[in-house]
This record gives sequence, C-alpha cells and structure tokens, in this order.
Amino acid sequence: MKTISSIALAVFAGAATAGSVDVTVNANANGSAEIRPAGVREFSGAVSTAFWNVEPGSEGQFATIAVMQFNAAAVANAAAMNGLNAVENVTFSLFQDPAGFTSPTAQIDFYYGANDLPMTLGGLTGVNFSNALTQFGAQQIVSDYQFVQGGAGTNDIIDLFGQGLAGQAAFEADLLAGGTITILAVSDFGNASWGGAENIRGFADPSLTVSLVPAPAGAAVLGLGGLVATRRRRA
Repeated sequence: MKTISSIALAVFAGAATAGSVDVTVNANANGSAEIRPAGVREFSGAVSTAFWNVEPGSEGQFATIAVMQFNAAAVANAAAMNGLNAVENVTFSLFQDPAGFTSPTAQIDFYYGANDLPMTLGGLTGVNFSNALTQFGAQQIVSDYQFVQGGAGTNDIIDLFGQGLAGQAAFEADLLAGGTITILAVSDFGNASWGGAENIRGFADPSLTVSLVPAPAGAAVLGLGGLVATRRRRA
C-alpha cells in the first residue's frame, strides 16, 4: 500500500448547533483493508484498498470484515482552537461500489477499534475473520445499519454516534485526542460493497464528519480524566 506522508484534512466551521464546529477527516492517510478467513485480502503484493466489502460468515472463504483508519489530528486541533471538548455527532460517508455478489439489502454492525494495527501485510499478519474483532480491540458503536443497494457512487451517510453502545465513550475520547481512528464493519446478513480508501472509481474519499460542542457543565473535568483513562495502547 502506498505511503502518504502528508495527510489531507479539511476543516469546516458552521455546524448544526450554535457553538459547535464540524470537522471532516478524509480517509486517505492510513488506508483500509478487508479481512477474510485466510487473512488480509491482497492485491499485487499489498493490502487491497480499492474496495470495502462486508460479507457474513455464511459466505465461507469470502466472509469479510472491513477495516478503515482515519487520522483525527484535525479534530483535536479544531477542538482546542474553538474551546470545544465533547462530540455531538459523527457520520461516516461511504460510496457504494456494487458487484455481482452485492445483496439488495444487508444489515451491518460498526465497531471502534481500540488497537490501531497498521494497514500493511506485515501489520496484519495473523489477523483473520475469526479473530479480527479481538485483534483490533473492537467495541461496538452501531447496531443493525440497514444497507440498501443503489447504483455505483451512491453516497451512504452512516450515523456512528448516539446509540449509546459500549464503544461510544472510548471512540469519543480518541477523536478528541487526535490519534488514529479505526472503524470496523461486520455483516449480520447480506453483502455490502463500498469503495475503499484508494477506490478506483473516482469517488470522493470515505470520510468522517465530527460535530464538536462544549461539554455540559461539570463534564469537562470528568472528560479529561476519561480521556487519559481510555487512551489506547498503540500497536
């Protein structure tokens, strides 16, 4: 996979609520991967980043967990510059890239990964469909997203925040810390197909849009402690 030394980030002010700021982090820095029972999917001796397919265990050798990483430095910078210390919402923008195996509908769960394994063949050695969630320290943030197949380039906007699942607090802390953000997708049923971090269709890069707001009164001090407590170990 090609190495990108300068990270392309765009910061947009003027969020949904007064006193907040939206930060968009593009997924063209750390890449993506598809994990199958035999291990990471390869292309020409590197991690395949053109597609981001998600297929359930019932697909046998083609069962796939999809992983994508983002650099959240712009989130932390915007929070510091604007005196904001809480996340109000996070959306994940993906562009569909259907194939013959893509299902008309699918049900997908999304996870935050506490362990940032490198998106390289060496970094993903020993990771497979059966152990990927454990290897990445996955904590669920979205349950039962309903994928509906559209045409190539259909833009799916997925809400990654607000369900109150186990991984939300650690996900928020890591965004505010400005580190690498790892997102995993797992299918409950059906096959979903999107473009990867280096898609070949000319789609816009997959991205996160993070809405930052002031923490509620009294929460900021607690949040600082939580930020330190949940700071993850680096792979």
